[in-house]
Amino acid sequence: MEAVNSIHTANIFVVATALQYICAEKIVERFENAPNKKNFLFLIKPGLVGFVEHDKWELVEENLPPRYCGEKGFWGKYKIVENNLDKVLGCCDDNFNNIVLHAAQISSLEETNFLINGIRKDFPKSKFCVRILPDGIQNICRYKKNILNQYKKLYKKFIKLFFPKLNYYPIFGDKIGTDSKIVELIYILPNFPHEYESSRVRVVPLLGDVSNSSRGSSGKALVIGQPLQSLGLVGEEGKSLIERSIASIVSAYSIDNILYKKHPKEEPCDRVFQNCKLLDIEIPLEKYFLENHFDLIVGVCSTALYTARTMFNDKTRVVSVGLNKLIFKESFKDKKIYDLYRSLNIDIYDA
Repeated sequence: MEAVNSIHTANIFVVATALQYICAEKIVERFENAPNKKNFLFLIKPGLVGFVEHDKWELVEENLPPRYCGEKGFWGKYKIVENNLDKVLGCCDDNFNNIVLHAAQISSLEETNFLINGIRKDFPKSKFCVRILPDGIQNICRYKKNILNQYKKLYKKFIKLFFPKLNYYPIFGDKIGTDSKIVELIYILPNFPHEYESSRVRVVPLLGDVSNSSRGSSGKALVIGQPLQSLGLVGEEGKSLIERSIASIVSAYSIDNILYKKHPKEEPCDRVFQNCKLLDIEIPLEKYFLENHFDLIVGVCSTALYTARTMFNDKTRVVSVGLNKLIFKESFKDKKIYDLYRSLNIDIYDA
């Protein structure tokens, strides 16, 4: 027992979304909750700190990249990145035998990439590796970059000439970095299809069971929004067809209590359901599900449809509308989503 406890581990979690945070929390509870393990949480998008349970973490700190700090110039931008690296390095010391970076991707210069060589340089005696956090639909397939694009980014090595601490770690293969040798483990959501080697995969424990969540006397429906039109995933005509189809499906259930959950990146042009109350909550939707029952949950291709289906029992209908109108850069991605939804008994309707 003494030999085991002498191996000290620093787990550094870098999260950008509510889903990533919930997964990080579950990973700590199930796999990293031990006296010889310290868990540090760094939030790289605004608005996440409000629902963090601070007592579960050794440290919670916002580590916002330059785009959220209003800095666009080269010197100011990478000075912020360098300061963010220093914050992460500050939570580590030579007493840690293992240092593990948990993040949804390691390709972003502003958020995660420079952490790799920065940590390895300052703590050369520590064993270092990366574990990839789930990021919903993003993980349904691997995204191979072409050879030219893979080598184009090598120019980023020159940033080190001006900021010695910022040493780019080259990413080849899958664009989020799962093919890198530095990646030891890839976490996936339960029952989620993937294209990773089974030996490198670990399933995150179930996000929750809402079979006993509170249920009112009347029915309740939730429509889940996404930034589809503003991101070019659907045209104006396709968005209008999706909007009409969702209205028709909700109407067929004769439910008067209808809520709309807006996506954080959603623009006014993206809204796919009108004339209903906005669900304005400060906690992740997955945590809201634990205490609130819905008879009908409708969306297009949101990861929230997946989490709802895995959390609610069959008395809740989960419906995807308008997949046939979406425009994917990867031609194979729509088939992957169709297969996932069918395997989970999510109802699929064309718009």
